Amino acid sequence: MMTPSEDARGAVETAFPPGEEYAFLIGAGVSMNPPSSVPGARTIVKSLLSYCAPAREVEPLTSHPALRYELLVEWIKALYDPELRFLEYLDLIKEPNIIHHFLARLVQKRHVVITTNFDYLIEHALKASLPPEKHGRILPVITRQDFVGCQDIGKLWETDLLPVVKIHGSRKNVMTDELTIDTLITTISSLGKGKEEGSTFAIEPHKKPLVYNALAGRVLVVMGYSGSDDFDITPLLMEVPFVKKLVWIEHDAVPSPVIARIGEDAGDGRYSSRTDQLLRALGQRGEFEVVKVRCSTAGFIKEALWPLLVGGDVVPPELADGVPGRPDFRDWIRPLFEGATVPQQYFFAAQVYYVLKELEATARCCQDGLAAVAGSPVEDAAIRTQLLNLQGNIEQIHGRNQEALALYLEAHEVNRRRVEAAAGEGERRDARALMATDLNNIATALTALGNYREALRYLREGLEQEGTSEVVEGEIPLLNNIGHVHELRNDYQAALAAYRRGLGAANREGDLPSKMTLLNNIGRIQLETGQRDAARASYEEAARLASELGDPHAQMILANNLARWAMEAGDDESAGRELRRALDLATMLDDKAKMSGILSNLGSIALQAGDAGAGLERFEAALGIMRKVGDPQMLLIYLNNIGQVHERLGDLQRAVQHYGEAYERARDIQDAAKQALLLSKIGGVAFKNQDWAKATELYEASTNLYEQVRDWPNLVSVLSNLVQCHKNQKDLAGAIPIAERAASIDERLGDKVSLGMDLKQLGDLHAMAGDRAAAAASYNRAMALFEEAGNEEYAGVVRKVMQDLEPAP
Repeated sequence: MMTPSEDARGAVETAFPPGEEYAFLIGAGVSMNPPSSVPGARTIVKSLLSYCAPAREVEPLTSHPALRYELLVEWIKALYDPELRFLEYLDLIKEPNIIHHFLARLVQKRHVVITTNFDYLIEHALKASLPPEKHGRILPVITRQDFVGCQDIGKLWETDLLPVVKIHGSRKNVMTDELTIDTLITTISSLGKGKEEGSTFAIEPHKKPLVYNALAGRVLVVMGYSGSDDFDITPLLMEVPFVKKLVWIEHDAVPSPVIARIGEDAGDGRYSSRTDQLLRALGQRGEFEVVKVRCSTAGFIKEALWPLLVGGDVVPPELADGVPGRPDFRDWIRPLFEGATVPQQYFFAAQVYYVLKELEATARCCQDGLAAVAGSPVEDAAIRTQLLNLQGNIEQIHGRNQEALALYLEAHEVNRRRVEAAAGEGERRDARALMATDLNNIATALTALGNYREALRYLREGLEQEGTSEVVEGEIPLLNNIGHVHELRNDYQAALAAYRRGLGAANREGDLPSKMTLLNNIGRIQLETGQRDAARASYEEAARLASELGDPHAQMILANNLARWAMEAGDDESAGRELRRALDLATMLDDKAKMSGILSNLGSIALQAGDAGAGLERFEAALGIMRKVGDPQMLLIYLNNIGQVHERLGDLQRAVQHYGEAYERARDIQDAAKQALLLSKIGGVAFKNQDWAKATELYEASTNLYEQVRDWPNLVSVLSNLVQCHKNQKDLAGAIPIAERAASIDERLGDKVSLGMDLKQLGDLHAMAGDRAAAAASYNRAMALFEEAGNEEYAGVVRKVMQDLEPAP
């Protein structure tokens, strides 16, 4: 429990014991104080949006609660500023504030300073505190080579070096002017790039030795973070049980510092913020003491920490509200973005809205963007095709697959003409890269419409386009969708191979949204093939990504899949809870396809609980929504489910009605396996109605299809039913060859028990026909097979039948 200390001085010295070795982990908040006055994330976001998005979309995007700085910069880099030159503004800021001067003094006293900031203010503070001839001692640790070569920070001090560890990289080494742009971690992709599976938000492996060695045995002080906007800081803190103590300084304009120890009891409900939840989780582990300090950070350092940890009568630098001559950030970046066209701005806004799952706003920006393209003196064909594809994505989410396909085909035709008319290889390469996107989207629409063969053709053509263009980004969605089509065709091995190949590419490129999707898909196949523990691990890693990315659509899908995992584990309560959460998200997003699937899963839970009425109600609600979406694969599944419930409730007429419609859907998409299954079910209803002729006709049609798809176990099952139909019609001559065919298939499959059952049935037929010798031969073979399989129960049944069999005359 948080408990205030007795007095201010004692509290500070208790939280910050004199004589200890310290490590400071520094975030962006420390650089916002004057005279540094580094623009905050919100200021940077709004300034960038003012140039990159249409004017009327700036405020809605800026105020969107799920818009992360890293997400915005991802699209800024992709569409406008590939070198992230807007960060050069930090080169102008050379005035450290009191916090930077404090940290510089600590570095000289051999305390550790680690920062995620891109500014150079700690280095400038060090330069200000040292004579020029000693500036060479300052060592920013930025590159992979730096981290690998500086794993033992003690050796750096022994050689009189002063390290400043920059774990999110830096645009340059301000001490040497070496450009280090590749080290920057400022986009969603860079946060995920090169990370191992299961550790997406941990710091990179090559940085861990230095960071962990630097923190070991020290009091760790964290400041400048909100606790809600730092991907890899939380995992880092969860991995450092070897620190002596953790002190989190939270900036707050309180009149005097509030110092509290985080304990195990959080029953008073005061652990509401993400920071408090993190600190509580760390405190509960009991591996080190956790303290939180709420204070005005600069004032607390000046009045409390400077005297305690630095010492001496040092007068902090005079603070100023601003620096004369430094341009405003928004004015300074104008030349970088003033060439943005109106269509580009609409496409940029549409992409950001789409990632935020603001579908109505995405559609609005697509329409306005296409109108702007049409009204431009020179049509921007590349932007037009991208807007068409994005508009098609929206249509698909709403289940309008034919409309989406038309948009994708229109985009593909434009890009095909661009390739043909390209003046040079670079222009041709760009057009081919966009063609790969078109082909991928066309395939997704065809898949939703049940045309799997054509979908695979387009996807493979897309991969060829990618290989030609040497652009790797498009490979990931193509591989994901190839895996999806194989999965729909029940070819799990091929599906898993495509998904894993895609996951490897996503890891290389740091594509976190794709990584999340692929992990989810891999988990689904693992669950389908009985790899339960692996499936749960894949789902949970994907769910962590969805949460950190703030993606409600992905959270919905993963809640649904975790519910399925819980259902198979027999935990219907947890499954229901996850499904209700997923349904709320699907309703909010107006995602009809997912609403339908979730309702179907809720129906399955009701059936497992023995409530067939509730199950039927949910299945019918799912079917009603799916009829509007028009996905034939899902329609036939829901129709089959409803047919099964009606059959269970004894309403055979309605069962046949739904099985029949499901069969028509299966025939429409040329799914022979599903056609065979549904014909056998309709045949089963005819069997229950003792309509032997009808049952025989349906079973025979089913066997032809099962043979076509080479589904031998199901073929044998239907053949056994056919035998019963012929027996019930006193047609032993027709029944015996069918039974022999079933036995022949099971013998080829090597299934001793199933073959024994076939031979027992064949023996019964021969006995009924009066052929005692043939009956005895079949029974003997059956009994021997049951004995070999160790099934004494079945062997005993056959033995008893043989005893009752009259000897042949």
